[in-house]
Amino acid sequence: VAVRMLAPAVDRVYLNFEETGRSLKCPEKLLRVGCKLGFHLTTMPYSGVAYDSYLLDDITDPRLPEYKVYIFPNAFTLTEEQRAAIKKRVRMPGKTAVWIYAPGYYRNGTGSVANIEELAAMKVKENYPVKEGEISRVFVAENNGVTETNGWRSVLLAMPPDIATLRQAMIDARAHIWTDTPEVVAAGRGYLMVHAAADGEKVVRLPRRCDVDELYGNTTPLSSVRSFNDVFKKGETKIYRLSECPAERSE
Repeated sequence: VAVRMLAPAVDRVYLNFEETGRSLKCPEKLLRVGCKLGFHLTTMPYSGVAYDSYLLDDITDPRLPEYKVYIFPNAFTLTEEQRAAIKKRVRMPGKTAVWIYAPGYYRNGTGSVANIEELAAMKVKENYPVKEGEISRVFVAENNGVTETNGWRSVLLAMPPDIATLRQAMIDARAHIWTDTPEVVAAGRGYLMVHAAADGEKVVRLPRRCDVDELYGNTTPLSSVRSFNDVFKKGETKIYRLSECPAERSE
């Protein structure tokens, strides 16, 4: 029985970063590494949540599943159709949209802070505090970058976040965090994979009470638990079968 719950959708966007970098007066390498490669390779995998990656064009596809949390790492340029689809998806009670840097800055070929404000539903100021050779402008939002309107939350992170900041954003959005420490996890269809970032005992938390059985190890099966501990070596991967308890299925 699948125990996948509250998985945020990650919007993997492939833009022309060189052009975007010139227009935003930001080095192409910094945007590519920070908002695309760095986020997807070194930050999001350690967020502790199970997630799915999509192309930006998928946001307009009616077959796209519903998620509780949507993350847009580098959606700087959006069509009108994409803007409308994003708002339709995220502006619902209980949902959270997490934006990074300059969401929707370009609209119909024109860049403007007003375009960010319209999409993220918050007031944003444009500052130029950074020295030459780095990002030359920073977009600073009101209320520490968090607003809530009609039950949905909008979170604007001024720069690509570190792991701790991203994990806290997921906790605030009430996404399910599988591990107490930043490990690589994947979950769905009744299975959980944990890949250890460091040696030590890990605490794994389940979204509901389950029976747990490690597939390829000697761990004793567990019955009707909401969390469990397991010892890992750095780089070790373990896969668990998760079976809902009869009492949980009957609720």
